Amino acid sequence: MIDLNVDDVRWLDKRVAPADQEALVERIDRALWAAYEAEDQAEEDAGAEGGDDDKPKAPSPLQDLIDLMERRSLALGARPETSKDLGRTDGYQEIARALHELSGPSGIGAEDLQNWLESNHLMNAGEVVSRSRTEAVPVQRLMRDLWDSILEAFEVAEVDEVGGTFRIPETAIHDIGNHDTLLERVQEGDGYSLRRIRVERGDEDDDDDGTVSVDDPTDRLTAGALVHLRGRSERTLAELYGKVRAFHHNLTNAPKILQDVRVLLYWSAAMLDAPLCQGEVKSRATAAFEQARAYYDTARRQLAEGRTVDAVRRMHEALRRISAAAAEIARSCGEGQIDIDVTPPHLPVRPEDKAAIEGGQVEARP
Repeated sequence: MIDLNVDDVRWLDKRVAPADQEALVERIDRALWAAYEAEDQAEEDAGAEGGDDDKPKAPSPLQDLIDLMERRSLALGARPETSKDLGRTDGYQEIARALHELSGPSGIGAEDLQNWLESNHLMNAGEVVSRSRTEAVPVQRLMRDLWDSILEAFEVAEVDEVGGTFRIPETAIHDIGNHDTLLERVQEGDGYSLRRIRVERGDEDDDDDGTVSVDDPTDRLTAGALVHLRGRSERTLAELYGKVRAFHHNLTNAPKILQDVRVLLYWSAAMLDAPLCQGEVKSRATAAFEQARAYYDTARRQLAEGRTVDAVRRMHEALRRISAAAAEIARSCGEGQIDIDVTPPHLPVRPEDKAAIEGGQVEARP
């Protein structure tokens, strides 16, 4: 193979017809190009320079199977919106959770976030997002760099406590609805949110240090908390936090490069609730699906930590094979097949595919 092109193929079975050989090589080429994230960026750059915006993207080798699973699951009576009920009591809550988690990106993409940041004069933050579209950066480092750039423009100050009284810069008090309000930066897991706290000013001090004493009747304010200074509107700050949080969610829960795998798993989960998928067969098909989804979740975490292009390509190809196997099992169940050739947890997974996803070594065969 040269770069992403299959250059030399040797066929062990001479009975494979030339037309079939050509078709197989073409599928391999398509798979490699679809897994290579840089192609998307090259197409975006060509469009930005006035290139061919209508240039067709290489289709995923899973696309035909995705279309089949969507078409057949709906024809067989599967109803994803109904199956998503987290309160279902039939023992298959994992199907509902899977449909929620695999339903797709819920927020803003890198390009849209970059445009929003730049339109709000956050050029350095926009540059951080721009670089992330072409460079492999661990998500944790990307978000740290992004917030560092944002906080250069949206300044914060630390709440101080002196003699049991909270003191803050006077410029940290926002007038929101005719109430003195603090906009606190709150960490929630790996992300951040904006919290509004109404406060009451204390008696004016003689000290001319630019600070004032405040009291929080709700007892939520703590010493060391970070609060935003005035300079940008509360509405802009709230919008910023919402967009960055949604961007972070997409990076960790619905990475773009694994979109085809995620969509195939979504329709596989939907197929498991087709009326003809019942009993022990449904239990085994669901177990196989859960195994495939666990590999997908592992891959998401690996991507968030940062991987080389070659490692991502191998991981993607492994996930495609695993998700396709789980989809075929789910389809057999949905079609009413009374037996399936799988006994959990034995979803067919190659040792090299397991190693590509988990980052380990290929287990030696006896």
